Amino acid sequence: MKNETVLPIGKEQLLAAWATLQRCREGKHNLEQRLVENDQWFRMRHWDCMAGTHRQIEPASGWLFNCIMSKHAEAMDAYPSPNFLPREASDRAEAKMLSAIVPVVLEQNDFEETYSQVMDAKLKAGTGVYGVFWDPEKLGGLGDITLRRVDVMNLFWDSGVADIQQSRNLFHVELVDNDTLVERYPQLLGKLGSDPVALGRYLSDDRVDTSRKSPVVDWYYKRRGK
Repeated sequence: MKNETVLPIGKEQLLAAWATLQRCREGKHNLEQRLVENDQWFRMRHWDCMAGTHRQIEPASGWLFNCIMSKHAEAMDAYPSPNFLPREASDRAEAKMLSAIVPVVLEQNDFEETYSQVMDAKLKAGTGVYGVFWDPEKLGGLGDITLRRVDVMNLFWDSGVADIQQSRNLFHVELVDNDTLVERYPQLLGKLGSDPVALGRYLSDDRVDTSRKSPVVDWYYKRRGK
């Protein structure tokens, strides 16, 4: 039986991944438009989303905001707590250990605030996403996991899949200040530009300047094989 050789990611694979990301971005256009419109409705600017229905009087009330805030309050009252139960007798010690460790990890990451943010997004957009990342700078450089909300606008997957777990590719794109990137990776000096991924953005009263930011792409993929 031959051993499969796993080749490193090179230029060819990166170019193919970039083309895949562009296809995923195009396939997600309608969803991104709906996310923006949902946010506008939440801000009582729904008339801007209703082309051709403008009248001299465009009433706006806080009923939707109040409904969402009420649901959010109910969700916070039902804030979950981890409960690990053993599947069999030999799992009792591990379940007890996890029951002691995980609450501390959640507390250190201020998970209640993250839970609140995800629930807020879920009520407006229909879904919420948690991100679990490794932060090498935590604990004085020892490193530890960090938990935070991930905006669906920053995620891209194979269009047409009903279960995101079935997507062969998943991209997480985030704009990061160029100064921060150069500080972490000095070899990027002079090589950073604008935002070629063209991330979808929510409408804002502020003028958001992204000219000094560059997209950082995390690519999660399933290994190709025969």
